[in-house]
Amino acid sequence: MSREEAALAYTSYYLSKFTYPLPVTTFVTTQLNRIESPTIQAILSKLGYNRHFPRKVVFGPKEWGGLGLKSLRFTQRYQHTKLLLRVMNNNNTKVSTLLEILLRESAMEAGTNDLYCKNSKTVNRILAYLTPTWLTSLLHFLSQHAITTNLDE
Repeated sequence: MSREEAALAYTSYYLSKFTYPLPVTTFVTTQLNRIESPTIQAILSKLGYNRHFPRKVVFGPKEWGGLGLKSLRFTQRYQHTKLLLRVMNNNNTKVSTLLEILLRESAMEAGTNDLYCKNSKTVNRILAYLTPTWLTSLLHFLSQHAITTNLDE
């Protein structure tokens, strides 16, 4: 397989198959690393790089000198955020109502009414007391990257 064929197989086959279910799953980072590790090692060797090439460079954007490969961890959290915002902006649907109930129930479980990631320090403290769910993995990602939302308005 040539470099071009390997890159095409990675983008058209691998990414489409593995990123499709990510918006509705909650894999932890170690699980996603275990899933993507064999493929990343294979694609790196086909592209002419050492399979132990630093992952920050492998997944870094091309504009900053990275290879521009997609990390399943980041892709999953990005798709979670996109799904949350899309559903919450479509008011009066059953899914948006269910998601709003989940947000309110999680806030009640944490004993706060400020669960919507306004302050990353608050969210990090709260996450330790919540049952791990799709929402808590998303909130952890948002607070890790200092991304704030105004979902409660």
